[in-house]
Amino acid sequence: MIGVLSLECISLDAPASSPEALFQCVGRLVAAAHGLKGGDVADRLLRRESRRSTGLGYGIALPHADAHGLSRPVAAFVRLRKPIAFDAPDGRPVTDVLALLVPRPATAGHHDLLARYTRLLTRPEFRRSLERCADATSIWRLFDEHLRW
Repeated sequence: MIGVLSLECISLDAPASSPEALFQCVGRLVAAAHGLKGGDVADRLLRRESRRSTGLGYGIALPHADAHGLSRPVAAFVRLRKPIAFDAPDGRPVTDVLALLVPRPATAGHHDLLARYTRLLTRPEFRRSLERCADATSIWRLFDEHLRW
């Protein structure tokens, strides 16, 4: 099984101060690791976010979109230096973001993967473990232990 999140797609202490800046950061990460066009990734995520917030609550967001050029789903994890407003259901700003990108067009299997990540990120014990992760390797290991594609 191949993990969706790679170590190269984890950024801690990111200086993004808006969803747009966050999506640019995600675009740069996946462009470097997977050969996608970073601006296109940011645009797809922003377009999806404009329809409805992907903030889950608890300080976590799960932005997602389909993207050309992918053969399998990939993810990027960003921990923000300062929380940003994300219109989450609980009104809390977001600090931890897992962005999920799937091959275009998205399939039912990709929607199932999104649902699995949503369930994982809303579990209190997983969130506590994620908060304790202080480096990219521990974050990667935590996600790798729980979900693989």
